[in-house]
Parts: sequence; C-alpha cells; structure tokens
Amino acid sequence: MTKRAVKILAVLLLIFLVFFILYARVIFQEGNPLPQLSGIIRLNFGKDKIVKLSTPNESYLTKSKTGRDELLKFMQEKNYRFVEQLGAGYVFETPAQERKIVVHRYYSRFYDLWKF
Repeated sequence: MTKRAVKILAVLLLIFLVFFILYARVIFQEGNPLPQLSGIIRLNFGKDKIVKLSTPNESYLTKSKTGRDELLKFMQEKNYRFVEQLGAGYVFETPAQERKIVVHRYYSRFYDLWKF
C-alpha cells in the first residue's frame, strides 16, 4: 500500500469513527440495531410499506410520512377497526370487540416504530 492509500484509509476511518460516536445513541436506542437496519433497507429498496421487525416483541417499522396511514390499512386487513388515538397509543377493535393497542414511537425523523 502506498502512503497516499494509507492516508485516505485513515481519514475514512476517522470520519466513520466520528459519525459513530455522534450517532451511537440513535443507532442503539432499541438495543441491537440490525432488525431496524434490515427494516429500513426493506422499506427503501423493496415494495413493503410496513415491515415486521425480527425482535422479541411484535414491532413494525414504517416511513414517517405515511406511517399512520399504512398502519391503519395493515390493521384493517387483519379485520381491526380503528377506534381512537390516545396520545401515542392507537386503539383498534375487531367485530367480536377484541381490543388491541398499538404504541407509536419515532425511530428517527424518517421512520416510525409501532409496538403491538
């Protein structure tokens, strides 16, 4: 390797390290960031509008601009009717009057996290 290549590699590594230090809280806010990263890739490069994350609890990821509408469509497909919103909680009900509450959280300004 030439000296120039080593310098370029060192600068790129330094930029990556600074980025990682500045955004570590955001990246690791949900613990292991790999399920969210996988969901973000599927949202941006696939046809999915809402993505189930491979986390221990039932969580979904949507883009922020259309997240609420996608959640309402998703729940309607599962035979749930939107009842009301209580802060960050969305209340849904089946015809048999079974209720489910979905809690909204911003993952970043571009993505919404929905926990069932």
